[in-house]
Amino acid sequence: MRLPAIPLRRLARWSFLLLIVLLLGAPLQVLGQTELVGSACSKYAGNPILVPGASGAWDAQAIGRQSMMYNGTGYNMWYTSEPSLQIGFASSKDGLHWTKYPLPVLTAGPKGSWDQGGVEGPSVVWNGTTFLMYYSGSNGTLASDVGIAFSKDMLHWQKYAGNPVLVRTPNSFDAVSVKYPDVLFNNSSYQMWYTARSATNVGYTLGYATSSDGLLWKKYPDNPVITPNSAGTAAYVAARYSSVVRIGSAYVMAFLLTVPRDDLSYAVSPDGIHWNVSKTILLTNTNSTADWDYTPSYPSLVVLGNTLLLYYSGESNSIPPYPSIGLAYCSLSTNSPTSTSYATSTPSTSSTSTTSTSTSTSSSTSSSSTSSAPSSTTGGGGGGIPEFSFQAIAVGAISLLIAVSYLTIWRNSSSRKAAKPSPSQIISE
Repeated sequence: MRLPAIPLRRLARWSFLLLIVLLLGAPLQVLGQTELVGSACSKYAGNPILVPGASGAWDAQAIGRQSMMYNGTGYNMWYTSEPSLQIGFASSKDGLHWTKYPLPVLTAGPKGSWDQGGVEGPSVVWNGTTFLMYYSGSNGTLASDVGIAFSKDMLHWQKYAGNPVLVRTPNSFDAVSVKYPDVLFNNSSYQMWYTARSATNVGYTLGYATSSDGLLWKKYPDNPVITPNSAGTAAYVAARYSSVVRIGSAYVMAFLLTVPRDDLSYAVSPDGIHWNVSKTILLTNTNSTADWDYTPSYPSLVVLGNTLLLYYSGESNSIPPYPSIGLAYCSLSTNSPTSTSYATSTPSTSSTSTTSTSTSTSSSTSSSSTSSAPSSTTGGGGGGIPEFSFQAIAVGAISLLIAVSYLTIWRNSSSRKAAKPSPSQIISE
């Protein structure tokens, strides 16, 4: 039995429609490929990896709200100390054992300035020539805005004279607070996600803004991009403290959801604006209120091969232990795209040596902390199937089929024209 032949023109049309469907489905493939494995991340057994300084030190009481940077050979961290609200610096070769710089690297502004009340929540990026630190500042009230400072060595910072660069908008979702910036730089453009609040008696949300120069920012008109009930339930009362990295063409965000307990969750987006919030909880409250990280918060992501390093702030319900910084490992799915972290792209020479020998070696651990450290020499590379691999093969095959179909149609048409006798031939015959 012979199957009926399919006309070439019809085959070409069907192939063209299938090609369009595949191309339109590409963003969905990003969301499908980029996911984390398991119901939670695995804590490092030696947590916390950075603790407050000794009695009398500028950071002796509490540390957290950190920004991480990995350059392929070493790690750098900027962190907040409370209650002084100053920003410090530490460096590490393996991401586990840290050496602090002895003094704060960014402090509150002079009396009467917009950030006289303190500076906190840094986000540091390298734009190819300069380190930029975005930070939260306030005048001592609940109101806060975002400023920027510049550095060549990651230690000595010069605040921008035009600060603040992102401010509150009256009668909007960020009328009271614009704080905790999280910035990515990629190919001469900047993206910022930030924590916002419309009033003192409502929950936090996450806003989004873009800039071409890192100084003049344009807020997304349909802000906020993540709200407390973006996870599909109204039980959440706050969404804040974002950390975003790029993995292939997808954006992955870790952030804090308050339920009213504090959970670190994550979301995936093809464009940094429209987010698919997972119901998977990366880290949540521990079983004991006395644990140093009973309440996990303020995530900072670093991409390392097929692993996401999740640095986070932790605190207990009692003092001591004092709020400190820990580390957890989150596995990317085996079919995740090749990893690229624009948030941590830095010059290869930047793993600053510091003069202090203050290194965290606390033995405080959590019962779920069983992971050992991955080798830091594997950073930056991917290990999964290349992004859009199936679609790339299908698109190529269908494109070839369309080309062959139309070429065959053209050749058949040309042959028929060549075979048709002219009127003069018909008369002569």
